[in-house]
Amino acid sequence: MTICTFLKASIIIFTLSGLGMSLWLFEIVEVKGWYNLNWMYEPLFSPFIGSALVCFAYISPFMFYRGLSGKQVILPFVIIFVINVLCFEVGKQLCYSMYCKFCPGTMTDLLLLLSITVFLFALIALVYWAATDKWIKKNKKTNMILISMLALLAIPLSLITIEINQGFGHQSGWVDAVKMGYPVFWTTIGLGFSGLIIARQKIPIKD
Repeated sequence: MTICTFLKASIIIFTLSGLGMSLWLFEIVEVKGWYNLNWMYEPLFSPFIGSALVCFAYISPFMFYRGLSGKQVILPFVIIFVINVLCFEVGKQLCYSMYCKFCPGTMTDLLLLLSITVFLFALIALVYWAATDKWIKKNKKTNMILISMLALLAIPLSLITIEINQGFGHQSGWVDAVKMGYPVFWTTIGLGFSGLIIARQKIPIKD
């Protein structure tokens, strides 16, 4: 029963990851056009759907292991969705600053960029943990490290993936990985499996 539940939850996470990446690619390729920069300067709608899919990927394991109903997860879902969208928008601006021809590129700027990135992942971990602990399942504060690390893995995994498969393009930099939707795929998997791991943990008596 436990193995079956684990497999079902894992299949859902992978399915949501593939769906999120597919929706991103559809908008980039079919709506914006692959061979232009419209996707960087015009509004994108797939990230909002992708942010919701990440929420589903994270919360769905708790529905399997804790037997939660849809009503019980509405509030944490909304809170996690909001932080997902917020961090995406801030992360997008950080990516723009990396490739801005007119932006300064001193060591101080790079350290600031790194600090903001670390802060974003820490904020994601804090909000995910707090929403889970408050409304879904009591869990250890150390799970914030788990959440942040699995989310952070999306960066190196995306860079590795673009090296293996350039997709519609012919380059293998970070912006190319983003354009292919690899961060969407790996972030959904990372946060989805962080939820799965936490859902399987025993409820701690104290932290």
